[in-house]
Amino acid sequence: MTSPRTRADNRRIEPFGFFTLEALKAGWYLAWRVTLGTAVGWVVPIPLGIYLVWQGMPVPGAALILLGVAATVALWVVFTNRFASRWAERHWGRPLARGVWWAITWRVFVVGLVAGVVAAPIGMLGSSLQSAYEGSVRGGLGTLLQLLLSVLNVVVSVLAYGWALSRVVASRLGGFEPSAASPVSVPRAAPAPAMSAVAVGAAASSAAVTGRPCPKCGLAETERGQVIGWYCRVCGWRESRR
Repeated sequence: MTSPRTRADNRRIEPFGFFTLEALKAGWYLAWRVTLGTAVGWVVPIPLGIYLVWQGMPVPGAALILLGVAATVALWVVFTNRFASRWAERHWGRPLARGVWWAITWRVFVVGLVAGVVAAPIGMLGSSLQSAYEGSVRGGLGTLLQLLLSVLNVVVSVLAYGWALSRVVASRLGGFEPSAASPVSVPRAAPAPAMSAVAVGAAASSAAVTGRPCPKCGLAETERGQVIGWYCRVCGWRESRR
């Protein structure tokens, strides 16, 4: 099975379309993890606070509700950033460098507002049929419309999370292309072997003692011997010693 990192090597990082299977998968990945992570903040404190207020204890009830809301928001920020970064690393091979909870949240909020405006007439129609024709087929149709609208709201919310996640990740990674990320290592040319000091000295000495024009034949075939001094290898001339 091809891993997400391998698949990313052949694709450019781009946001998903809203009504796509990829957006649905990404939204489900983020939504249920964040919901489960924040459960400790809203499952017990908020219902318990409402119960205390209902029982005539408004101060401790309100304090408990505020505590639950604060804990839920704090956990929301932490888990949204954490799981968004994990999704980016799992799907594209790169984690996020900074938090994205606000960038995702406001996009989901805007989508929710638009969806609410679009669904409002359908909800009103269902509620009217349910109230006016209670116990009849039309009333059942109104109940069915309300149920379908609730399911549709959940699906749109999950799609919104996935779409927002993909857009934010694509924006933060800056159009990074995985296939061009791994730099190709170019083998470095091996350095030329350094000449030893002895070889350098010998070359300099050779340059200094060879190539002197012969005063007899005029050819630069002279050489200096350690005993006889300068002599020509061609005509046999030797430098006289004084």
